[in-house]
Amino acid sequence: MTESIREQFNFGPYPRIPFEQSPQSDPTVLWTHNLVTPFYLRDRQVINPADKVILDVGCGTGYGTLALAQANPEAKVIGIDLSEESIQWARSRVATHHREDIQLQVMDLQSVSRLGLTFDYINCDEVFYLSDTPVADFEALMAVLKPDGIIRANFHSAYQRADVYRGQTAFQKLGLFDHNPEAEEINTVQAVMKSLKSSVNLKSRTWKSEYEQPDATENILMNYLFQRDRGCTLSDVFSYLEQSELELIKMVNWHQWHLWDLFKNPESFPPEVAQLFSEVSETQRLELFELFHPVHRLLDFWCSRPQTEKPRPISQWRVEDWAKQWSKLQVYLHPQLRTEEFREACINSIRSQKPLALTNYLNPYLNYPVVVDTSTLNCLLPLIENSPQSLHSLLKRWLELSPRDPISLEPILPEQALAELKNILTRLEVFLYVLVAES
Repeated sequence: MTESIREQFNFGPYPRIPFEQSPQSDPTVLWTHNLVTPFYLRDRQVINPADKVILDVGCGTGYGTLALAQANPEAKVIGIDLSEESIQWARSRVATHHREDIQLQVMDLQSVSRLGLTFDYINCDEVFYLSDTPVADFEALMAVLKPDGIIRANFHSAYQRADVYRGQTAFQKLGLFDHNPEAEEINTVQAVMKSLKSSVNLKSRTWKSEYEQPDATENILMNYLFQRDRGCTLSDVFSYLEQSELELIKMVNWHQWHLWDLFKNPESFPPEVAQLFSEVSETQRLELFELFHPVHRLLDFWCSRPQTEKPRPISQWRVEDWAKQWSKLQVYLHPQLRTEEFREACINSIRSQKPLALTNYLNPYLNYPVVVDTSTLNCLLPLIENSPQSLHSLLKRWLELSPRDPISLEPILPEQALAELKNILTRLEVFLYVLVAES
């Protein structure tokens, strides 16, 4: 198995993103790879990634490895891959960006203990769908994972990718998998698919016009000629995690996994239907989403060893909770929003009195815009300059900006201002634009 995968990626290193292209220009990629994101989701604390040790398993040509290094300044980043050619690409990439501090080695997943290190975070992106032994692979990673460390992993969805798997089976029967698929096999796939009628199911459901171009090598290899590619369901994933004594933290693109978004009006369910859905767990809701609407190629998630304490998201806090904790709370802007570009956009919005779409500057896998008004931006402006700020200082600023009720012109009481600020922060924290944690 290992040899066939090595051969495939030696011929077709993945991903073939140009060396000069930098993840620094894609804040959503950095948001995903920033350790602040998953650790906050699990612990509701904001960590400092400096001095953390990160392992990128199956680093391929190094684009994700570079993103991990850029998103986590001063962290130690090591990338491994079993393909010698992929590692050469990765070395060229990090050299292009003058990141000689990133370590790269030819190594397979089961050999990670040879590194002699333990890791705060393990990125295992686009790897597990090539494994016949996912539980054993999770156990190998856990052997080098620190007790409070986090793993990011993903699998191909058996439901979403079912048509592609039919294509793979068809080309296996045509003998295109008898040895490592290369240029001749790629040309054969293109010729067969182009020759099919447009109404043929496999073509209509899987084929794209760009696959007919001479530079479509990566698309053909990673779909129709992908060796060892296997799909699974979320139920399978949760079983693997349970057997490995791991637990789900969150789907990476969790905003695209809301079951209620699939229904016209879930508030109007008949009582018997509402009762059915009220009894399902969070993992069951995810499984139902996949069964109803399998649109995600990757079942992409963060996981870790079970944690004894599970802090409540602030969206579940009451005003009383805020009142009790307000003197201890610190408010952070997500690191990927602390940019000069975003600062200038906020100032321009405030001066022009025009709302600002935050999703234009950081889009954590949302299908809709998140827009904030100028009052909110003005209140949060100190977070760009100096994050974090105490909730107390933000409350003081809010009272200075809006000292009176706009209708009655009566002075705003601190309790009323706290409730307003709570609503603002709660809304933005849902998307991790702001993070709220005890000092």
